[in-house]
Amino acid sequence: MEVYGKVFRKYSHNELNIFNKSYNPEKEKYHEVILEMKSRGYKQVIINSELMVRILNEIILNEGFILQIKFTDNTDENLIVDVTNLIKNIRHNPIQFINLKEKLDWALDNNSIDIFNVELLYKNNKYTVYSNGLIMGNELNVIYEEIVKKILIEYLS
Repeated sequence: MEVYGKVFRKYSHNELNIFNKSYNPEKEKYHEVILEMKSRGYKQVIINSELMVRILNEIILNEGFILQIKFTDNTDENLIVDVTNLIKNIRHNPIQFINLKEKLDWALDNNSIDIFNVELLYKNNKYTVYSNGLIMGNELNVIYEEIVKKILIEYLS
């Protein structure tokens, strides 16, 4: 069963706390989860394109796979085709990730959210990471603790 998590951050006593709030969308509404966490002093984490590329990099380094990268609606169709082809090539030759990173350079402006989501296979589980900080998949703690949290702490500290 797919689990949903929303990533939040909070600074207290000059210390960063990154928290993945699991929730069931059949029982809780997304905006209610955000309001609850806000009342506890947390702010939403937006996973910009730079962070998405860092997540992709860590997935490849940890022998995972990139299944798909989805962009915002205004992305050039030729770029989408090129990225899709590079993702297929990476599965057989991980060094091709360098070419993918070069292709995604245009999206790495500070706070850009041109990458809407990434679909990943990590430790035999499929995950989707969204730019709004939502993570979906089985065994969410695995990708969150081993990949996402580490990257966010490094980036936000």
